[in-house]
Amino acid sequence: MSNDYDNITAYHYSAYRPALHLPILESCLEGKYFEKGLDIGCGTGHSSIALANFCNEIVGLEPSSDMLTKTIFNKKVNYLHWEAKKLPFPNFYFEIVTLAGSWYYGQSQYLLDEITRVTRSGGKVLLYDFNIVLNEVLSVLNIPNAESIYNHQVNFSKFQSNHLQEVEMKKSSMTFSITSQELAHLILSVKLYYLFFEQKWGKQAVFSKTENTIQPYLMSTGSILTTYIYITLYQKK
Repeated sequence: MSNDYDNITAYHYSAYRPALHLPILESCLEGKYFEKGLDIGCGTGHSSIALANFCNEIVGLEPSSDMLTKTIFNKKVNYLHWEAKKLPFPNFYFEIVTLAGSWYYGQSQYLLDEITRVTRSGGKVLLYDFNIVLNEVLSVLNIPNAESIYNHQVNFSKFQSNHLQEVEMKKSSMTFSITSQELAHLILSVKLYYLFFEQKWGKQAVFSKTENTIQPYLMSTGSILTTYIYITLYQKK
């Protein structure tokens, strides 16, 4: 997972992420509040900070050192570098565990067992992800069509999760407004796209050329994008 991001990609990732984490959590947690929360694969901290609205203390785990150098400060959040299989916490430590778009990369029976081990009885485990519709803008940018095997809907279904009860699984959509600068950061946070533009325009011009190229497209859409949201919520028995 950590090899997917280098320092440049992490910079664009930290510069802008759509404000989707908080409304997703609000729709799932319905005003509940927890003492301790764990956010696995926290990236630069957007998902952890959103979770901090529902917890007194948050631990954000991230395997990418580059991501951790760009984390956003929040007094409730403690970021930790984590590459080992075992979660460095005692049994039944957290009341809620979230994985925002990270389960696909780290999915294994061992990790699921570890998540179950550190979650208290009655605690929540939430998997969520969002897929922003970028087909048209990627076409405008002439990015070669590359099929992705990434699955936004992946959950625990193919693993043994006898201690977790599925509470809810749903797919929804929403729209959000975005500027050309934010959209450029969003696109360039994908390493494959960044490398394509670096080869095409050179490192110094990547951001400005990307932003200038997408401006007319974004104006034609009213600066609105659509995203699909995928959620699976479990409860520890």
